Amino acid sequence: MSLSGAFAAAANGFHAWNPLRNGQNVASPISRGDRNLITEARRASESLVSTSDSELIQRCHQLRNSQDDERRLVEATALVLETVKRQYAIGLYDVQLLAGIVMSRGHVAEMQTGEGKTFTGILPTFLAALAGRGVHVCTPNAYLAIRDEHQLRPIFQRLGMVTATRLEADSFEQSCNAYAADITYAAGQQFGFDYLHDQWTRRQFQIAELGRSTTQQLRGVGMETRLRGRGLYAAVIDEADHVLVDDATSPLLISTAGDQPAPDAELHLAARPIALALMPNQHFREDEMTGAVTLTDQGYQEIYDDEDLATDSRLSRAWHEYVLVALRAERSLSRERHYIVRDDEIRLVEQSTGRIFPDRTWSGGLHQAVQAKEGLTITAETQSRGRIARQSFFRSYQHLCGMTGTGTPCRSELKSIYGLDVRPIPTRLPCRRQVLELGVCRSYQDKLRAVTAETLEMVASQRAVLIGTNHIDQSLDVARALRIAGQEAKVLNGLQTEDEAEIVSLAGRCGAVTVATHVAGRGTDIPLDTTVHTNGGLHVIALEHHRLSRVDRQLVGRGARQGDPGSARFYISPDDRFVSDNAPHLAATVIRCLDSGEPVAALSSNIELTQRRLEQEDRRLRYRQMKRNDRPGKMLQGIGAGVSKSNQNRRQRGVAGQRDVTRLR
Repeated sequence: MSLSGAFAAAANGFHAWNPLRNGQNVASPISRGDRNLITEARRASESLVSTSDSELIQRCHQLRNSQDDERRLVEATALVLETVKRQYAIGLYDVQLLAGIVMSRGHVAEMQTGEGKTFTGILPTFLAALAGRGVHVCTPNAYLAIRDEHQLRPIFQRLGMVTATRLEADSFEQSCNAYAADITYAAGQQFGFDYLHDQWTRRQFQIAELGRSTTQQLRGVGMETRLRGRGLYAAVIDEADHVLVDDATSPLLISTAGDQPAPDAELHLAARPIALALMPNQHFREDEMTGAVTLTDQGYQEIYDDEDLATDSRLSRAWHEYVLVALRAERSLSRERHYIVRDDEIRLVEQSTGRIFPDRTWSGGLHQAVQAKEGLTITAETQSRGRIARQSFFRSYQHLCGMTGTGTPCRSELKSIYGLDVRPIPTRLPCRRQVLELGVCRSYQDKLRAVTAETLEMVASQRAVLIGTNHIDQSLDVARALRIAGQEAKVLNGLQTEDEAEIVSLAGRCGAVTVATHVAGRGTDIPLDTTVHTNGGLHVIALEHHRLSRVDRQLVGRGARQGDPGSARFYISPDDRFVSDNAPHLAATVIRCLDSGEPVAALSSNIELTQRRLEQEDRRLRYRQMKRNDRPGKMLQGIGAGVSKSNQNRRQRGVAGQRDVTRLR
């Protein structure tokens, strides 16, 4: 698909290169053994057609006592097939059944985007729930938990099982009822918070006086009446790479309320003008790669020139640390990139997905420094009551499995840390996606012009366009450029008030243009109308590469799903944040491509190497954190819980500055 002469002229500074490779994972075909199992299950489901709903439930009860794992799997698959057909009049595809079987055996199924992961999760969830000990279905966010539970509840009811959704706003009674269900849906972090609360409760009863505990038990208010959950038996994880890998460096933490005014608020306010007056290299040095700031001797002298501030009784840490976090708030954290301001509160933006989390804060006074920067009320730092690393938490489940569209890049980490193998699942139909030539531009502004021109051309050819950006401010820039050119676009970046599912669901209509800050994990299909399908499908434009190659794949995977046509193109310019933040040397390669016609293969290879290096650095960071958390007494700080036997077994299968933390107040 080549650009027209008019587009090439309009895209000032644009230079196009040969098409990139498709980039699809090659999955093995269904094995003979699994093919036979699926065939047998389909045959068994046909024998269930004449059974009543009550007889179907009776079959489920009988299955609980089955000791033959393979026979149990065949019969469970047959029951799921028949139940889905009765409820929604649809049949599950072989690839969905294969993925469900893979998960039922304790693996991660890698299914390409749009292959039907929601229904795929029914089989492993149903099998785990047969034990009667509660299954946790972990989603990346509460919205997906609500959606999936609502959609699948009728199916599980036909199988004789109760489902529920655990939401953050639930009362204690509501949360207990949610965990009493056979299957509980919630955001992955919510399960962690409740686990921490239960461990805290156990700890309080352990340190209580013996007589008091006995009296409480006699009155029917013993420890068991104060616990929310039933323990960590089985978890089925949607978007497993995001929940188990991307979020692994953000520990779960319960804390005292931090909504009261900070006693040292005036110190944070006083630190900001001092930080703004400091000069680079003269007073401080900044690491370009990590963003770490260190003071020079002259910087220390400048900061401690005011003895009153340096010796103030309200200091909760050394005075220069207030200035350092103020400096970092100014130089390293940007509004509408790292955080937004909503309802007079700082809300952090999750960098890998673009989602906004109201329950995350920075530690070490950094959050308060940003509040001072934005002129907001400076709240007190929260005090931790309990904390656990996500890696430690999820390894505590006796049974763990998951699904994702991009598991291969982190398969070694999922195996070594969680004992989970990644099994790629073949697509139902051949992929028809065209990955077009890399768009190389001289500057960010040139890139905006090129993206605008390409979008207008696609709209004129009666297609739909999805433009992916890495940051909120970029999505606003693109939408503004399109508006100036006379093209309105729907924007999905966490700032909009409209329902995001509705925005995504309409993105496949003829002439629709959608600008999104990361659509990974949003969980809504983009159906194509007939006109768009006929004229080439959804066209996906990536404004710049993400530091993680699998996030790029997730964006591209929004188009050309389930055999639909579609195309995609990536753009790069020497002033990209991807380049400046991660690989400044790439800027020279981009310029050489523009000036001397150097083959794009060299540039593409450098991009891939950069992403691979960044992924390795992230992986090393997570391994180091895991090893720290695996030290005795470190798994659950502030609560004192020991390592469970299941966690020890899982660990035997694997490897023996400020940051944001996810808090629940």
